[in-house]
Amino acid sequence: MSAGGTLITLAHTNKHVGADGKSIYSGTSDIVDDSDCCFIIDKISVDERFDATTHSVEYTNIKARGYVSSKLGFTYEKSPGQEYAALLDSVKRLDGNCLKEIKGKAKIQAELEEDAEITRTILALIKDGTVTKTKIIKEAHEISGESTARA
Repeated sequence: MSAGGTLITLAHTNKHVGADGKSIYSGTSDIVDDSDCCFIIDKISVDERFDATTHSVEYTNIKARGYVSSKLGFTYEKSPGQEYAALLDSVKRLDGNCLKEIKGKAKIQAELEEDAEITRTILALIKDGTVTKTKIIKEAHEISGESTARA
C-alpha cells in the first residue's frame, strides 16, 4: 500500500477478556503486523431509554506509528427502523472526562447487578422483621448460599 490511501479493516477479538477486562485481539497476526495503527473496541455500556438505545464504546490503541490517541470514546444511538445514515450521524466523540464518567457508572451498574440477588434477600429479611445485623447476615447466607462475608 504505497499509493497513499487509507484502508480500514476489521478483525475479531477472542471471546474471553484479559486480566484487565479488555478484549483480546484474535486472528492472523499479519493484520496487525501490516497496519500502521490498530485499535481494540470494547463496549462500555448500553443505555436503553424509550425508543432508542445509546451505546458507549472505548477504543484502545494497541499499535501506533506516529501520534495517535491511546484511548478514544464514542457513543452512538440505535432505534427501531433507523436508517443507516441516521446511525452514522448519531456517533459522537466523548472527551476524556465524559468517558471516565460513563465507565464509572457502568462499573457501579455491573456491581449492582452482581449483588442484586443478595440485596433482594436482605431487603426481604428486613421487611419481614429481621433487624439485627448478625441475624440478617446469618439468614441471608442460609437463604442465598452466599458467604457470610459477602452478605
